[in-house]
Amino acid sequence: MAESRDAGRSRWCSYFAVKLMLVTYAFLCWLLGITLLLLGAYSEVERRRYRTLDGSFLSPSIILITAGCISFPVSFLGFVGALRDNLTLLRIFIFSLLAAIVVELIVGLIIVLGKEQTKEFFSDHVRGGIRNYYDDLDFKNLMDFVQEEFQCCGGDSYTDWEYNPYHLCSAPGKAACGVPYSCCATEKNPGALLNSHCGYGILHKERLELTEVIHVRGCTHAIFLWIGDRLPLAIFVSVLILLSQAFGIVTSYLLVQNITQTIKEGLNHVETDGPMLMEPAEDSSRIQRWLYMYLPHEQRPASLMNAQI
Repeated sequence: MAESRDAGRSRWCSYFAVKLMLVTYAFLCWLLGITLLLLGAYSEVERRRYRTLDGSFLSPSIILITAGCISFPVSFLGFVGALRDNLTLLRIFIFSLLAAIVVELIVGLIIVLGKEQTKEFFSDHVRGGIRNYYDDLDFKNLMDFVQEEFQCCGGDSYTDWEYNPYHLCSAPGKAACGVPYSCCATEKNPGALLNSHCGYGILHKERLELTEVIHVRGCTHAIFLWIGDRLPLAIFVSVLILLSQAFGIVTSYLLVQNITQTIKEGLNHVETDGPMLMEPAEDSSRIQRWLYMYLPHEQRPASLMNAQI
């Protein structure tokens, strides 16, 4: 009897520890999903106030909203499933995390194996953003930051700015045949007076003539070089994300197994209408009694109808 009670207490402690870890994990992921969704929604609302562009693949708001829309419902299922010991929700949570890992691995392989195609893919979308640079404040701020931080200009090359109607060499105005101020190589002339028009009228000039005036390398190339220089960090972050998802899968699986095993131990016989649970013995573990209370009313043992857990 004592051994049975000790086993029951041990199982209860194991169940409670796994449940607590999973509830905490899912709740934190749920909060992260809400945060990403709210930040993305706010960013998109602000973007719509100042632009006429219908959308952009590289828009941070779109990326945040997408991540939030995936993380929020999936983590909510895991949170509710763990809190209520719902096997269906827990299994959906497991399969969702497995699917996310598979997709991430596929995307990673595509990026690694198709490096040149990936560069061209991003360059094409950068050119699309450049075309609407002055109509999309969100993309404009992002592009200016990238060009200043990475000391680059355009997507594949500084000549990409001719895709913008204001910077076409045939366009009217001072900006014709030029690039934005964020392309200017101001760090090479620290003592010079600020000239916001330093990038105007330069697209028709040769690359060697511009090395002291603007950043001539493309931003796609600069970003990929930056990632390559920090490859160990990128791998570490990727592995950390995969491990966090694997943690969710393992804890969910352990909780499912714990719940399933406890319910199986309470089975008396199986009828066509479904499982019927036997009366719990005096030494039944607390977890078994707890799980009984989540069963449909007609399937609960009579001794637990008015039991206090």
